[in-house]
Amino acid sequence: MDHAEAFVWHKHVSIKISIFSWMLLRTRLPTRSNLVDRGIIIDDAVGCLTGCGVTETSQHLFITCDFYGSLWHKVRS
Repeated sequence: MDHAEAFVWHKHVSIKISIFSWMLLRTRLPTRSNLVDRGIIIDDAVGCLTGCGVTETSQHLFITCDFYGSLWHKVRS
C-alpha cells in the first residue's frame, strides 16, 4: 500500500469519502471521458457540462475547469 492509499483508507475517514477518493485516484469516476471509453455514451457527449469545450475528465473537473475547479477550491477552503 502506497502513501496515498494509506491516507485514503485511514480509519478516521468516512467510508464514502474513502471510496470516492480511491475512485478519483484510480480514474474510475463516471466522467464523460470514462463513460465514452466504456461505451455507455457516444463520443459526441465527451465535452464538459459547462460547455467550455474541454473533455470532461477527473483532472478537468477538479482542477482545470474554470467553473468546477473554482467551486472545489472554495469547498476545500
